[in-house]
Amino acid sequence: MSWHSPGIVVSALGIVIAAAAAAHLGQSLTPLPTPNARGKFTRRGLYRFVRHPIYTGVLGAGFGAAWATHSPVRFAIIMALALFFDAKARFEERHLHNHYPEYLNYCRDVRRFVPFIY
Repeated sequence: MSWHSPGIVVSALGIVIAAAAAAHLGQSLTPLPTPNARGKFTRRGLYRFVRHPIYTGVLGAGFGAAWATHSPVRFAIIMALALFFDAKARFEERHLHNHYPEYLNYCRDVRRFVPFIY
């Protein structure tokens, strides 16, 4: 295994996580930070472990790519993207609280991006 391998594995895992989470949402998936009318609240699949697994997957893929290439520029970009996703998730969650009454309890039980940590 070369020094690239761990980063490639992390990147691939991030892609799989993001794709699986997006597929699980089905009609609830939207690029907008507000719930859509046909959406349904879910706590299943990867959403049992984190509230925003698509963001987690995208960040994992980016971090893995930065690690595989040892690129300071890519690390800086992924850090900026993490700050953006954190702000976007907070904004989304305000709307989700209003749209789904059970979302508040979900937030108490499940971390935003990393299980048991954040």
